[in-house]
Amino acid sequence: MTAPASTPEAAPATAPADVPAGRPTGVEQLHYTWALSGMDGRAGFQRVAASPGLAATRSETVTAALRLCRYARPRLLAEDQEPPVAYGWTDLGAVRLVFHRSYAGQDGAGRPGNFRAHVLAGPRSALPVAGLVALLGSPFWWRGDGPDAGYPDGGARTLPMVSLADIAPGPPLPVPSTDELAGFIDALLTGGGRATVCVRRSPPEVLALAAEFGGRLPGVLERISLSTYETAKAAREFGAVGLASGEEPPAGAVTVGALPAVPPVVADARDLLMAPGQTEQGLLRAAALRASDGHGGLPVAGLLEGLAFARSLVRGVRPGPGLAARCLADPAAADYLIGLPESRAACAEALASGDRAAWDGLAAGLSGIPAGRQRELGRDVAGRAGDGLVDALVSRVHPVRTPFHHACLDELLTAAGAGAPALRTVRPGTRLALLTHAQARRPAPADAVDRLVREAGEGADAGLLVLAEATELPLEWRAMAVATALETAPARPAAAALRDLLLRHPALTVPAALQLTRAERLLTVLPPGPAAEPLVCDAARALGHEQRFRLLAAYRTQLGPSAALAFFAARPPHSRLRPAGPGWSAFVAADLAAVTAAALDPDSRESPVPSPAVIDLLGSVPGDATQAWAGLLTGLRPHDPDVTPNLDRLRQALSRMAWLPDPAARDTAFRLALYCWLRRPGPTPETLRDLVLLSGEARVEPNSLNVLTTAQLLARHGHGATAVPAALGCVALLIDSGRLRRRTALPFGKDGDRRPFDRLAAELAGQTASGALVTVLPMEYLATRKARKWWHQIAAP
Repeated sequence: MTAPASTPEAAPATAPADVPAGRPTGVEQLHYTWALSGMDGRAGFQRVAASPGLAATRSETVTAALRLCRYARPRLLAEDQEPPVAYGWTDLGAVRLVFHRSYAGQDGAGRPGNFRAHVLAGPRSALPVAGLVALLGSPFWWRGDGPDAGYPDGGARTLPMVSLADIAPGPPLPVPSTDELAGFIDALLTGGGRATVCVRRSPPEVLALAAEFGGRLPGVLERISLSTYETAKAAREFGAVGLASGEEPPAGAVTVGALPAVPPVVADARDLLMAPGQTEQGLLRAAALRASDGHGGLPVAGLLEGLAFARSLVRGVRPGPGLAARCLADPAAADYLIGLPESRAACAEALASGDRAAWDGLAAGLSGIPAGRQRELGRDVAGRAGDGLVDALVSRVHPVRTPFHHACLDELLTAAGAGAPALRTVRPGTRLALLTHAQARRPAPADAVDRLVREAGEGADAGLLVLAEATELPLEWRAMAVATALETAPARPAAAALRDLLLRHPALTVPAALQLTRAERLLTVLPPGPAAEPLVCDAARALGHEQRFRLLAAYRTQLGPSAALAFFAARPPHSRLRPAGPGWSAFVAADLAAVTAAALDPDSRESPVPSPAVIDLLGSVPGDATQAWAGLLTGLRPHDPDVTPNLDRLRQALSRMAWLPDPAARDTAFRLALYCWLRRPGPTPETLRDLVLLSGEARVEPNSLNVLTTAQLLARHGHGATAVPAALGCVALLIDSGRLRRRTALPFGKDGDRRPFDRLAAELAGQTASGALVTVLPMEYLATRKARKWWHQIAAP
C-alpha cells in the first residue's frame, strides 16, 4: 500500500542545514497525522503539534522533517498482523532527523492509511546514534493514544524542546544470531557504502543488527542512515533499511542473506569483526576512522582498508602507512592504537619514514591524544629514524609544541648520547635544534651535547661554525665547537672565520681554551698584534698550570724575544701570567741572551742593558740560567753607574754563568758585563785588573776584539770618554798576562801592513784625549816588554 495522496511531497535534502543562530541547542519535535484541522488549517495530513523551530511554514529543516512523515502498510501483511514501526534517523548536513512512524488505521473520513509520525530535529552531537539505538519502543514516541489521541478536535499544539536525556529507553533489543550478524556485515561491506542494504527482519531485529555492528566498530553508525521499515520506493534513501516480506528491494540494493559469495577482503574483515579479542577491539576502532568528513554515508573503502590493517597486525604482518594517517587523525582511535605495540610500531614507522599523509593525520588529531600516548609514539618515531631521516624528523618536531614533539627530541638526544650512527651525519641546523632542546632540559644531557657538538666537525668545519655562532646556545657549548674546530686543524677559511668570531665574541676565548687538549692551538686563530694580548691573558689565567705553561710558551715564541720579555716583565709579581716554574728559566734566559746579543751588535742603536722590570723578572724565575743572569745584573748594578759593583758577587755570578751549556750565552753575558764595566766613570788600573779576572771566571776566551768592539759601541752610546781608555787598558793587561796573543787571537787575516786588531786599537786610541791612556794605566803596571811596547805605541800622543 502506498502513502495517501495527502502525504507531503518529497523535497531534496542535499544542501547542509544547521540550527539557526541564537536558537537553543536542544532538540525540536513535531507530531504529524490526519486531522480535521491542524497547522495547515484544513482537513488532511498535517502537523498537529510542533516545537517553535518546526512550526515554521518554510524551512529547509521543516521540509526535510515533513518528507519523513509518510507510511504505507505492507502489501502482504495479514489483517490480524500488526504493521511494523518505521524508526530510524538520517542527516541533513549538521542536523540529525529522528523519526518514529506507526500505522493508525482509518483517517477521519473512514479511509485506511492513517498513521502517526513523531519527528525530532537537532544537532548531530545532541542525537548520537549510540543513544538512539536504545529508544525503539520508548513510551516517549507519540502513537495517537492517550488523552490527546489523534487530536480529534483539530487545532494545533505547541510542543516543548527536548534532549536525549529526557527520553526513556525502550525494551532491550534481541540478540542477533551469528549467521544473521555475519550476513549483515557481508552486505554492508559488499555494498561499498553506496548501495542500500536491505534486511527482511522485524524492526527490533533490524535495529539490533545495526547496534551490534556499531558496537564492534564504534562511530560507524554515525555515518549510516537507517530505517527499520520502508517501502521499496523509499528504501533507496537509506544506507540500511528493513523490508517487509514480499517487498522487492530497490534496484542496486544488497539484501542480507542473498549474497552468493563475498570478496576475500570482505570475508577477512567479517571474520575479524565477528570474533574480536582484546587487542582487536582497539584495532577495530582504528578501522572505523573517518574516511570522509564524518557523515554522508559509510566510507567502506577506508573501512575495508582499516580492517585489513587490523587483520594484518593480528597476523603479525606490518601494514603499509596508508591507515596510519587515519589512525592518527582520530584522537580516540589513536589513543587505543598507540597503546598497542603492533599498531604503534606501524604508525611510528610511517611517521619516521616521512609519510606526508601520516604527518597530516597526526597534525589533525594530535591535540586530542592524551599526553602519555603522545610520548609513547614520539619515542617510537625517534627510535625508527634511521640514516637520512633524522633531519626531516627534527624539522617537523622542532620547536617543541606538544608532548609528542618533546618525546621525539628527548629520544633523539638519548640516541645522540649513545653514539647512534644516524645522528653523526645530521645537518648543522638539526644539531642546533637538538642542542636548543637539550638546553631546556634540567640537567642537560652531557653525553648528547658533547657528541652533537664534537661530531659537527666530521668532514667539514661549517657545522662547528654554525654552532659557535649560535648565540642562543650556552657559552660553554659554543666554546666547545670552537675548541673542536681548533683540535681538527681548521682550513684557512675556517680559521679566518674563527678569528673573526673571537674578535666579535671574546667571551668565547676562555671556555674554548679550557676545552682544548693543547691550549697553544688557540693562538692559531687569535687576531694578530696587540688585540690578541688580552685574550691570551684571560685564557691563561683560567687554565691549569700545565696548559697555561703551554699557551704562554707558545705565545712567547709568537711574540719573539724582545716582545716576550716585555710582556712577561709587565705582569705583576705573583701573577698567574708571570713565569714562575723551572721550565721557564731556559726560555727567559734564551730570550734575554738573544735580545742582548742583538743590542751588542756594533751597528745597534739599542742599549743592551735590560730594564729594571726585566731584571726583576729574572730574579723571580727559578732555574740556573735565569738566576745566573739575575746575579750578574744585580752585581753589575747597570742602572746605578755611580755605585761600585760588588766584585765578589760578580765573580760568583760569572762563575755560575760559566756552567751554562750554551757558549754563545756565556759570551753574551761576558760582553754585557764588559759593557756595564767599561762605562763606569773613572777607570783605574785596579778596576781594569778586576775586569781581567772576571773574564777568567766567565770561561770565555779572552778576545780583545770583544773588548774593543764593546768600547766602540759604548762610544756610539756616548760613553767613549771612559769606555775607550778602559777597554785599551784592559787589552794591555791581557797581553801582559799572556792570555792574549795579538797574532793568534784575531781570525781576520792581514789587511795591508796592519791587522784589524791594531787598526781598531789605533782608531779608538785616536779618539781619546792626549795622555788619557797613561792616566788610566801607567806604564809601571805592565810587567812584560811586549805589553809595554804595545801600550807605548797605543798611548803615544
